[in-house]
Amino acid sequence: MSVATKIIFARADLSIPGAPEGASLMANQADATQRHFFDLLARSQPDVIVLDYSDEPADGIDTILAIRGRTDIPILLVCDPIDSRVQEYRIAGANDCIPAPVDILSLNQKIQKIMLVTRRDRSSVRSFPEKIEFPGISFHPRRNLLVSK
Repeated sequence: MSVATKIIFARADLSIPGAPEGASLMANQADATQRHFFDLLARSQPDVIVLDYSDEPADGIDTILAIRGRTDIPILLVCDPIDSRVQEYRIAGANDCIPAPVDILSLNQKIQKIMLVTRRDRSSVRSFPEKIEFPGISFHPRRNLLVSK
């Protein structure tokens, strides 16, 4: 079953391909790029975020953690599937990865599978509590994060 989805494509630095370059005139380009990405995320409410990691970014895990800190929207990575960091990307919060160059049919299949597994209807996502407390640890289900106290 195919479902219409809203997707944001971004590079590893969270810049948006084809976006206006006006933000680059700001004093701190990295902050401006992140601000633009998260503003777009809030306005558009996408079903999936596709991150291009085909250049094997050094700060890829930090980027995923930054996104996970703000949203539970599924993340699909475009990366080398035999990259030694794929497991770390998944632990950080990425849902899946596909190899570059991207085959549009494979991309569609991965996105549909993510949509099926995560059931991205907003009501079911909001039914989870923000935090579940256990002796010595707390679990944040929306961010898939376990924190020791």
